Amino acid sequence: MAKRKRILETVFVSLCLALGVSLVFFTIDMMRNSSVGTSDYSVTHSAKGEDRNYHVLVLGRAENAAFIKQVYEGASGASEKYRAVVECYVPGLEAEDISLEKMLNYASCVNVDGIIAFIDPDVEELGTPIRSDGTPIPLISVGFYSQNVPQACFIGTNYSELGKKIASRILSLSNPSTTIYIVTPSGAMNRNYSTLMNGIHDSLSLRQNLNYASVDSGRVNVARNLSETTGDILYVCLTEEDTISTVQDALYDNKDNRAHILGFGTNSTIDVYFEKGLIDELVYVDPGKIGEIAMDELFEYRNTGHANSYIAADVKVRSAHAGKN
Repeated sequence: MAKRKRILETVFVSLCLALGVSLVFFTIDMMRNSSVGTSDYSVTHSAKGEDRNYHVLVLGRAENAAFIKQVYEGASGASEKYRAVVECYVPGLEAEDISLEKMLNYASCVNVDGIIAFIDPDVEELGTPIRSDGTPIPLISVGFYSQNVPQACFIGTNYSELGKKIASRILSLSNPSTTIYIVTPSGAMNRNYSTLMNGIHDSLSLRQNLNYASVDSGRVNVARNLSETTGDILYVCLTEEDTISTVQDALYDNKDNRAHILGFGTNSTIDVYFEKGLIDELVYVDPGKIGEIAMDELFEYRNTGHANSYIAADVKVRSAHAGKN
């Protein structure tokens, strides 16, 4: 009887210890997630399961999560070539958003070998991320260029060329009787936006008798615009948000199919609208390709000490009539 009691006591103590260890690791994991946001993607290894030699972190703020995750997918696709583990860290909610500086500090703490970071247009000066042994961590930036970022390479959009591309699609989708509204994002006043609009206007100004005007995204009214003309209307959207809201505004008022939409960007919602024929064409920059290029430049820098300082991402067009171009 005494022997049985000792066995039960031993089992009980063992279970308590196991539970205690589990709680410790759970608490550590929760602390990590609360300080740097949630990791929406777990660490992945190749099918063969071999160890990876390098650790790359893709990161950015919650408001850019959709784009960043696609960049991550492109970078992850190139990971096996460089024997690297790629992780993505983005706060789960905008309400829990944290600064890019804190994310870079976290990258330093975990001693990553490289960083791919989405840079916002209003980013302030950032220090160089450093590993614990004092080695600078190569940083590839995407999104918006800033001279305040210690980047080995910037991969982004040539906004002048983007403006010309959008203008060429406007001309392709319109005719002399088409009324064209360029939907301008509310509060868009940065240099990239100005360059984009100049590229559009400079190209459109070469065509005579073109009826176009700019309209603030908050003032788009498809029903009213359709009532004011008997011809077709083309809405030109410059952001993913405005593409979605314009489609939704036109959804119930475009009964005679006179309203057409030239959209911008690519995400799950826009893809659904495009497949349903609610968007005539999409102009977009491929985030996955940016992720692949970022990995190439990151390891070029690690191996040689230099990389291309600036790479313009390809601008693509997806047409409802001709698939992808």
